[in-house]
Amino acid sequence: MSDALSAMHMDSGVLGLFEFGAPWAVFHPSLKGVLCHIVAEGQCFCTATDGSAITLRKGDFIAFPHGDAHTLGAEPGKEGTPVSTLLNSIGHPLWRPQSQYPAPVHYRSGGGGERTIIIDLVSEFPDPQRNPLLRALPRIIHIPAERLKVLGWLDLFLEFIATKDSTPKSGYAAAISRLADLIFIQAVRVHLETDGHETRGILRGLLHPRISRALQVIHTSPDQNWTVASLAKEAGMSRTHFALEFFACVGETPIHYLTEWRMHLAVRRLASGMTVSVVSDQLGYASPISFARTFKRVVGLNPSSYRSE
Repeated sequence: MSDALSAMHMDSGVLGLFEFGAPWAVFHPSLKGVLCHIVAEGQCFCTATDGSAITLRKGDFIAFPHGDAHTLGAEPGKEGTPVSTLLNSIGHPLWRPQSQYPAPVHYRSGGGGERTIIIDLVSEFPDPQRNPLLRALPRIIHIPAERLKVLGWLDLFLEFIATKDSTPKSGYAAAISRLADLIFIQAVRVHLETDGHETRGILRGLLHPRISRALQVIHTSPDQNWTVASLAKEAGMSRTHFALEFFACVGETPIHYLTEWRMHLAVRRLASGMTVSVVSDQLGYASPISFARTFKRVVGLNPSSYRSE
C-alpha cells in the first residue's frame, strides 16, 4: 500500500489561512484539483450541493478529491460568498491547474461572532484521469481530529506556514507540494483503515490479502514482463480464480490495470523531461516503438508530442 500511496504526488498547491467571525459562509466552486480544509480553530459546517451537511470541529480534516463544489459556513445550508470574491479582495486570483502562489494566502473577515480559522490546501495530481488511486477515492473524505493522527512535526510545519506574512518566500512552492502529499496520503491511510469496507477500485484491491500482493509487484516492478499467470503466482492463487477476483475487486482485468499503471508513470516521467527510450526501458517495453504504440492507444498522443506539451 505504501508504494501505491507514494505515487499520489501533487504537482502544485496553495496554502490559505482564512479567519472568519460569525456569521459567515464561503462557496467553493468545482475545480480540476483537490481541495482540503483543516479547521485550526473553532468549528463550522460543510454543506454539499445536495444539501447534506457535515459538522467540522477543531482539528478536523475534509477533502474533495474530485474538486466537488461545496460551502463552508458558521451555519449549515447558508448561501456563501464565492471564494473568488474573497481572494480578489486581497489581490489573489482563484486557483487554476498548473498555478502556484509564491506565499501563503491570508484572509480575515466576517462578523463579530465566534471565530473560526480554516487552513485550505488546493493542489492537483498529474494526469488525474489515469491515476487509479485518485479515481477510486470517494467524493468526500472527512477525518475527525482524533483519527487523523498527524505527526507533531507536521502540526508545527502547518503553524509555521500559517503564521508567516504573505511576502514571497524562497522554496515555498516546493514545501507546499510536499506538505500536500503528506497531509493527503495520511488522510487516505486513515480513510482506508476506518472506512475500508466502503472502498472501491484499486483501494479495495489494496485491502485484499492476496490481490494486494499482485498489486504490490505491479507498483514496485512495472518493468517486469507480467502476465496473468505470473501475477496469480505472486498472489498465491490459481490463474482463473485470480483473474476473477482481481476484476471483482479492482473493476478491470490485471493486464488492463498494469497497462494503465505503466501509462500513468510514463506521463509523469515524460513530463519530468525523461526521454522516450529511457521511459520505455524503465517500464519494461521491448522497444520504444512498442511503448509508443501503447502510449498512443491509451493516452491519445505520441509520447514525443506529450513530452513537448
